[in-house]
Amino acid sequence: MNKKDYFISVVLHGFIGYLWVLFVSHINNYTSKIENSAFISSGILIFIGIFLFGSIVKRMTPINQYKYNHPVNLVGFVTLLLVVFINTF
Repeated sequence: MNKKDYFISVVLHGFIGYLWVLFVSHINNYTSKIENSAFISSGILIFIGIFLFGSIVKRMTPINQYKYNHPVNLVGFVTLLLVVFINTF
């Protein structure tokens, strides 16, 4: 557990968080152009996207060897949440 692992975790989770924000905003913009009935389909697409991004995060190479409560993983997940929170508000 060295500084390189923390840096890789922060960069990868930050990038995945930003991609998730772009995905959700793209789905919202696309479905807002259609009609009000597209709300359910956008919710389904976002729900599927959450599982896809979760599987990507779970399988990232340098991090998949650690348990969920390992400090490197915790720093990465906090980074992901901060990126999503900052871009949302």
